[in-house]
Amino acid sequence: FACATHYEGDTLVIRFGPRIDVPTTALAGKERLRAGALVTASIAAHFQDAITAHPECWYQLQPVWPDLVVTP
Repeated sequence: FACATHYEGDTLVIRFGPRIDVPTTALAGKERLRAGALVTASIAAHFQDAITAHPECWYQLQPVWPDLVVTP
């Protein structure tokens, strides 16, 4: 499962996505890479939805050093 957090007021909300299917048998070569790519894409899609819904709670998208941000 991938999970993401956001705040609703002072309350921390943890949202879990659907179960991510991970191969349970040993894979090799291109099959292993393909499976890894599919799992990664599933996690990325969950984060994309979470960021879209609550961008203000994703501090990685906020300037770390606001005094270094150049505004046009």
